[in-house]
Amino acid sequence: MFSWRDPTGARHRRRGWLRNISGGGVYLSAANAPPKGTLIGFSVSLPFFFVGSRLAIRGVAKVVRVGADDPSEGREGFAAAFKTFNLRALSTGP
Repeated sequence: MFSWRDPTGARHRRRGWLRNISGGGVYLSAANAPPKGTLIGFSVSLPFFFVGSRLAIRGVAKVVRVGADDPSEGREGFAAAFKTFNLRALSTGP
């Protein structure tokens, strides 16, 4: 999930697909990408190393590139550079 506010202050929320992640940022695919230069809030959940847990990443990133990701499915891809982020292990079992 990611969200941003447009110049009028309206909030936009979208579901995206994580295509790549590194220490510097993320590359996401979504039906509608935010404009280049936009600050987004994001939340990503990844499987963790141990059974019954996963890793949650939440933070703020700046969109640095927008382009066609999969035109056949109507998706745009965008790269966003981390401004801040938190990592947290979440338990999924008893």
